[in-house]
Amino acid sequence: MLDRTSRGRWSLDDKYDLYALAAITVLGAAIRVAYLFQPLKLDEISTFFAYTRGPLLLALTKNTPPNNQLLHTLLVKLSISLFGLHDWSIRFPAFLAGVLLIPLTYYLFKQMFNRWSGLIAAGLVAASSPLIDYSTNARGYTLQAMLFMILIIIAIHLKRARSTWGWAGFALVGTLCFFALPTTLYFFGAVAIWLGLSAIFRDVSESHLRFLAKLAVSAVATAVMTVLLYLPLVFRSGLQSVTSNPMVQSLPYRYFFEGTWKLALDTWKSWNIALNPVITIVLLAGFIVAVVFHRKISDDKVDLALVIVGWVAIALIAQHSVSFIRTWLPLLPVYFGFAAAGLYYAGSRLAGLMRRKERKLTLGAGFARLVIVLFAVFLAAMVVGLDSPDQSNLLGVPSRETSFLDAKKVASALKQILKPGDIVYVDNFIVPTTEYYLEQEGVPAGYLYSNNQGAENVSTPKRIIIVEAFSEGHTIDLATGNLVSSEELQRARIIKTLGHSKIYAIEKGS
Repeated sequence: MLDRTSRGRWSLDDKYDLYALAAITVLGAAIRVAYLFQPLKLDEISTFFAYTRGPLLLALTKNTPPNNQLLHTLLVKLSISLFGLHDWSIRFPAFLAGVLLIPLTYYLFKQMFNRWSGLIAAGLVAASSPLIDYSTNARGYTLQAMLFMILIIIAIHLKRARSTWGWAGFALVGTLCFFALPTTLYFFGAVAIWLGLSAIFRDVSESHLRFLAKLAVSAVATAVMTVLLYLPLVFRSGLQSVTSNPMVQSLPYRYFFEGTWKLALDTWKSWNIALNPVITIVLLAGFIVAVVFHRKISDDKVDLALVIVGWVAIALIAQHSVSFIRTWLPLLPVYFGFAAAGLYYAGSRLAGLMRRKERKLTLGAGFARLVIVLFAVFLAAMVVGLDSPDQSNLLGVPSRETSFLDAKKVASALKQILKPGDIVYVDNFIVPTTEYYLEQEGVPAGYLYSNNQGAENVSTPKRIIIVEAFSEGHTIDLATGNLVSSEELQRARIIKTLGHSKIYAIEKGS
């Protein structure tokens, strides 16, 4: 059995742990800041135009694609009201949640396993490319992940000590998690089942029947509060706007299993972006060890990882729909935590074996903490080297939907170029991005064809302006479609060249 004396008492080791954790958290915050100021992406700006910029009542009662993540929308409006409208202030709630996820991961897995598992897992979270990506993406996924970590932490304490306030906190955090995203059903359900099974196997601090009754009351309270929070949206936008994503539909089981298998592979690939294949295999091995030897490395009789896998499988089969890679982001810190625990257990057994063979193998606690911090730095350097969170999708591949690196530069250039009678054509995927940054430059939306504000374009343009970012897939053909004749395109001349983009002009009638 592993040493778990670090759980309940404050010691000098805790002080040194905090130093290491502070270094890891600062590292995680710094690398997130490095990506905080990149141009806003399609989903972020579409969300801004659809919900954030309008009145609060409208923002909390409207739900159309992109789906309104209500708690995040509320916090973004608060952030903008406090700091003004900036790219970073729109992203600040997601950023803050992503940074807080690092110490929460440490605390959770210190409580579940031991201090070393917590530190290793915190280092992995700090330098994880997808977690960095969504910490600098103005959507609610890191917020949901943070609340999920808090929910598990509360659940652990409820198993070990009686607490009326703990049950109230469990219901409140569960409600906030649902308010962040309805997909919390996968995560809240797993934790609730884990608590229920723990009671059945007498792994709780009080009568199992009393514990189950409190769990039932707390779950019902969570459901009631969640319904109350969503009622304004349901009254205005309908129940289907909450329960049915038009992009996620039930499928025949044959296509469901095919799609789910592809989703699993893509999710696995996204979780390991920027990781060396050897590190990927080692982490997977650690996770398997943690599951197989769970009773040796944890005091919990019920394995949370197996409960999550089982519950999610049941829920997905019942829905028989294929979700998105980002849906499973809250599970990534859990994977890291179990992988860290398995690796620590394997390492401890190996060290014990070496000692029995009278071979010296000593690694001071201070040196071990330094190694963990340096390992996190190494992983962060790999992320920066590959630039994987920068305008890429969750598979690390630049895509038309996410990538427009010159958005700010293009808007600034257009401000100097545009004059009355002009019309601007861009690829449909970057219309919201271009419109947003033109608005920041004080350029009327009417210059941009097919703008989101419905502003009218000039009926007979004197000059056509075309923005091309060929390396990112935003070509002239996609920008113009059938709106510009081939003869006119032949007269197009480059009037501005930027890093990844070119701006063309066509004089009408010339």
